[in-house]
Amino acid sequence: MEVIASSNCGGKNCPTIYRKDAETIIVQGYIAENLFGEPLPDGEQAVAIPVSLLSGLKL
Repeated sequence: MEVIASSNCGGKNCPTIYRKDAETIIVQGYIAENLFGEPLPDGEQAVAIPVSLLSGLKL
């Protein structure tokens, strides 16, 4: 997997955007609980990432 954008925390335990392959992007972030006022469908998670992680992002 290729790291596309990462915050400057120096490890793999911080918000990061990865490219798995040409068709798939993986987003690692902090769990965003009660975001929509109702549960997400089974198998889904919502994550929060800092806006700074997206600045200058080119896919």
